Amino acid sequence: MRDVSYFEAIATLVGTTIGAGIFGLPYVFAQAGWLVGLLHVIVIGCIIMLINLYVGQITLTIPGKKQLTGYAEVLLGKSGKIVITFTMVFGILGALVAYLIGEGIVLHQLTSLFNPIVWSLIFFVFASTIVFLDLRAVKRYELHFGIAMLALLFVICVIALFNSRLSNFVQPDINFYRLLLPYGVILFAFLGAPAIPEMRQELKKHPSMLKKAIIIGTLLPIIFYSFFSLAVISVTGQHTTQIATIGLGKALGKYMVVISNLLAVFAMATSFLALALALKWVLWFDYGFNKHIAWLITCCVPLILFLLGARNFIAVLAMTGAIAGGIEGITLLLMTYKCKQLSEMKKTKQKYYAIPINPFIILVLSIFFVIGIVYQFLF
Repeated sequence: MRDVSYFEAIATLVGTTIGAGIFGLPYVFAQAGWLVGLLHVIVIGCIIMLINLYVGQITLTIPGKKQLTGYAEVLLGKSGKIVITFTMVFGILGALVAYLIGEGIVLHQLTSLFNPIVWSLIFFVFASTIVFLDLRAVKRYELHFGIAMLALLFVICVIALFNSRLSNFVQPDINFYRLLLPYGVILFAFLGAPAIPEMRQELKKHPSMLKKAIIIGTLLPIIFYSFFSLAVISVTGQHTTQIATIGLGKALGKYMVVISNLLAVFAMATSFLALALALKWVLWFDYGFNKHIAWLITCCVPLILFLLGARNFIAVLAMTGAIAGGIEGITLLLMTYKCKQLSEMKKTKQKYYAIPINPFIILVLSIFFVIGIVYQFLF
């Protein structure tokens, strides 16, 4: 029987990867065509799996207990640490803006009171107060809620499949814009590399299990994202909403309106609080910011962006995913190549697992991420 730490490590990666961003996936599937969306999930998922394996290899090669920023500093110097920190901060702030938008939309749908902007502001007051008070219990129960969320989403998917229509799988005409439309949102949904160092610590007594844990922990989101997105569009088709539970609830009846949208409210609230607390602690503990300044940056920057006009849930997810995910991906690839050079110089071999590190693959994947960033700015 496998050590329980093996399953904890898988749960850590799955829980870090799958968040409230999943509610935006069906919309880009519907807009681009389900085949295009499915192709994006498989291709991007496989690329992320390779990068996650590379990061796992780094954690087994570089000694000491470190986070992603620590490995970046060892391999790329202070500039590498700054870049990884930027992607983390940018990614979290972008996610906070998206969840602020999403909460307003969903709460408006549930209550029919006020308008989405007012509900977003009400949610902001509630969430920012919890972050200010530093309620650590939110982080402690994050994984448990994540498991419950996935279980309920699975049930909703099964219900959706019993109400599906084959006509909803008709492919729209494919053009260049639609071909790349899902990229940013799907890349956002796969961002989970910071979990790898934590997995390494969970498996410190069984490092040989890390490779398989990473593969399974990345494969499960690929399967779940595909299943959830296809199940939703099988019901709502081209009427799929930016936050999937809104359109799904309307299609499946009043009880599903309440159940699915309450799930979205709690999922986005939990993700908002967990990410906001994580960023506040990084700024406070790791970078020496005053506690209240750290809170102001964490909570007020998303609010300012929202008030300045960031109101499109999908657009914010896509921009955040393409930029934060793209820069992080390129940096992790450079770290991998540098780690390979250091290992060769010291003539050391990775005794647990070794993924071939080819300069051509590094270059091709880096170009892939650059194209994604450029596309997001142009379209």
